Formats: sequence, structure tokens, C-alpha cells
Amino acid sequence: MNKLLGMLCATVCTLGFAAIVSSAEVNPQACQQVMENSCTKCHGIKRTCTTLEKTDANWPAIVADMAKRGKLSQEVQDQALACVTSADGTVKGAFCPQK
Repeated sequence: MNKLLGMLCATVCTLGFAAIVSSAEVNPQACQQVMENSCTKCHGIKRTCTTLEKTDANWPAIVADMAKRGKLSQEVQDQALACVTSADGTVKGAFCPQK
């Protein structure tokens, strides 16, 4: 029960942050750095970029889960979430190879 409540709290907090961050501009170089230093360490660039193409992805939950597994700081989590939820596709353009 406590574990479930903790996960719910983390998700709600992350969703709240996502709403705040989504309106801010995202730095493409910072996105590239956070992806290279965090996401591709475990997944590789191809898998990461394929996942970025999913429009129905629950990014707050995905970032929270991956951050827990990878022991990422809150600052890195926040940056990653801002990058993957950027409306203009900043992270894909800066990070993923063009098809």
C-alpha cells in the first residue's frame, strides 16, 4: 500500500511539473546531453529515438520509472521530461538521426 501511494505521489508531482515545464523553451543542446548521459546508457540511441516517436507515451510515468531505475537526480528527471514533452520536437531534432 505504501509503495503504491509513493508511486502515485511521484506520478502526480511529475505530472504537475510537466505542465509547468511544457510551456518553457527547451535547450536542444541540454536535451542532447541529458539523453546521451541518461537514456542511451541503457537503451541505445535507436531504441530511445523509436520511443520518442510514440505520441501516446505517458512520459511523466516513463521518466519517473526510468529515473528510479537509473538513480537519476530530480534535476536530470526534470530536464529529461522537459525534453521529451517539448511540443516542437526539440529533442528529436537535436538528438535522433534524420530518416
